[in-house]
Amino acid sequence: MDLFALMRMLGALLLVLGLMAVGLWAVRRYNLRLPGRFGGHQPGRIELVERTALDARRSVALLRRDGREHLILIAPEGNLVIESTILRDDIDHAAEAERLRIAEEKRAAAAAAMAQTKAELAQMRDSFAQMVDGARDRLAEHTAPAFTLAGDAIDSVSALAGLVLHGPDMPVAGDAAPEAEAPVAAAPAPAAPLTVVQMTPTAPRRVRRRSLAKAA
Repeated sequence: MDLFALMRMLGALLLVLGLMAVGLWAVRRYNLRLPGRFGGHQPGRIELVERTALDARRSVALLRRDGREHLILIAPEGNLVIESTILRDDIDHAAEAERLRIAEEKRAAAAAAMAQTKAELAQMRDSFAQMVDGARDRLAEHTAPAFTLAGDAIDSVSALAGLVLHGPDMPVAGDAAPEAEAPVAAAPAPAAPLTVVQMTPTAPRRVRRRSLAKAA
């Protein structure tokens, strides 16, 4: 058996032991009745009514057995029966009825608070929607004149620029200019006749050569 198989087997064993420990803790903590437990389908004779901690080590438990209640002190030094065979009388019934009434009032108050909160949220949502619609309408009312004024200003500036650049008689951009007829091309004028001048060669001057011959 290699090391990997051994580690896998140990991991599975630890997982099973952990699940068993969690199950046993849940049975003891919540007093669960197992299928094979004695008297699992019969009503129990002993019932833990209430348990209150006095300090970190001591507590008081109220047990009910066969319709009778017993008050027990649980301590490390030993358990002590404070009061035994407690019968429920009119005072106990009145106290239980009062507790039930208080619990019912708390539930009703919580339901009323929840309903009021939902109503307030719905009202806030409606008021917010109305506020958004009003703001949108006011924005639309203020934006439309601004766009109109901007368009008029652009037209005025365009007209002024046209007057400055082209003069008052020239059409301005945006104005409908009449269509002008295309000019007819004029016939070309006849070209002047060319005069040819013939150049005659002239005899070279021999004055200097003649003067040199006389000097010799």
